[in-house]
Amino acid sequence: MSVWQGIFLGVLQGLTEFLPVSSSGHLFLAEKLLGCEVDVFFNLLLHLGTLFAVVTVMWGPVRKMIFHPFTDMRLGMVIMASVPTFILAAAAELFLPEEWYSWILPVGFLATAVLLFFSDKGKNVRPLYAPPYTHVWAAGIAQGIAVIPGLSRSGSILSVLNFFGVKKEESAEFAFLLSLPVILAGTVVKGYKAVVTDAPVVSNMLPVLLGMLVAYIVGTVCLRLFIGYLKNKSLRPFALYMILPLLLSILTAW
Repeated sequence: MSVWQGIFLGVLQGLTEFLPVSSSGHLFLAEKLLGCEVDVFFNLLLHLGTLFAVVTVMWGPVRKMIFHPFTDMRLGMVIMASVPTFILAAAAELFLPEEWYSWILPVGFLATAVLLFFSDKGKNVRPLYAPPYTHVWAAGIAQGIAVIPGLSRSGSILSVLNFFGVKKEESAEFAFLLSLPVILAGTVVKGYKAVVTDAPVVSNMLPVLLGMLVAYIVGTVCLRLFIGYLKNKSLRPFALYMILPLLLSILTAW
């Protein structure tokens, strides 16, 4: 992998991990278009870069969630939503062969576009941290289903919470707090795969480290801007954008 490929993939990861456009789908599509394969080790470091970005931007809520678990409801809500997420993710890991990804990718991109387009119905007045917690379970289920390539994790959560009328600023915070256990678990799984499969150590670490650094920087900037955007803007422009990766994924599937 060249330095420029590492930087490009870092930018792509940093942008798409938090925007509602599917980071896994874009990385898979980029591999096809660039003719390069992102190895397990590089993928692991890219996700670590965006994990650090979430912690940096969301440090206030993260600190309260970790150090005041009995007085702050965030940790309980994150755990509640993560249970169905991990059950569905484990099922997909066991029963969804990677050979199917090229064919599923257009379906995931199309589903993301439809979700985003219809996500702004209703008023956003419902508090997130208030019973009944149907919306929290629904967000966790949506996040679990979003392991399907091309289906955006953040887009699915934001759309579901919008359907339930949850306040936009609380939806945004919760969507990105929910990314912490998912990215961390994904990193652990990728690390385990690297050890079990005896993945070769990358000979040229410069593209890998640059990719991780760029993913962190771009992810931090993107996350800050997107949180501000979500306060009073629609997700529909992202639905229109999804037409591009959808068409590209159809062409690469052929």
